[in-house]
Amino acid sequence: MAPRQSEKTGEEVKTVATAATAAAAEVVESMAQAASLRQIVGALVFSSKVPLSAEAIKASIRDRPLEEGETNPFARITAKDVRDALEDIAGDLHRLGLGVDLVEVADGWRYQTQPGCGRWVRALLKADKPMRLSRSALETLAIIAYRQPIARSEIEGIRGVAVDHVVRALSEMHLIRMTGRSALPGRPFLYGTTPLFLEHFGLKNLGELEELDPSLGRAAAALAEARKPKEG
Repeated sequence: MAPRQSEKTGEEVKTVATAATAAAAEVVESMAQAASLRQIVGALVFSSKVPLSAEAIKASIRDRPLEEGETNPFARITAKDVRDALEDIAGDLHRLGLGVDLVEVADGWRYQTQPGCGRWVRALLKADKPMRLSRSALETLAIIAYRQPIARSEIEGIRGVAVDHVVRALSEMHLIRMTGRSALPGRPFLYGTTPLFLEHFGLKNLGELEELDPSLGRAAAALAEARKPKEG
């Protein structure tokens, strides 16, 4: 009886070893087969902690270090190829309704959960409620966003109230930052928005502000024109 048991155990070990070898070979083969551009693009965006631009993704794919004798099948891809792949993935996710979207924000692309799933995601992560801005903070932020770069005195001239504490709070939230100094007497600091501002409000770039309210965009242009030195 003992020899038969030993033989049976040996056969089982051999079967397991064969299966493991086959599985390993399958993994190696799948790695050897160049993934599709869509797969690579999707994986890079998923792996990044910050939104990735099409240019950054293209550079990462084209400049990947190669093993000896290896060729890069994506050595000639363009930013348009990457953007097409991103838009395809975004379209598929939207159609499937999986609770996750691929969106373009802050001049880059990232995955984010759909707004309707927020309460469950926060419960899972034990996260605080999303940052909420007071009306005064929103008004000040809107003025800065549309008329940047802008000095604090100009903001106060528009709002008619002091904005020191609001500007300080927005700076601490990393929604605005100092971008330089004005040519006005005393050379006060100028303020503008940050990339986090774009991410927070789901904007691709500042150009989308013009689409939201063209009138404020024209007002910003008029303010910039007024700031130009007078000739003569």
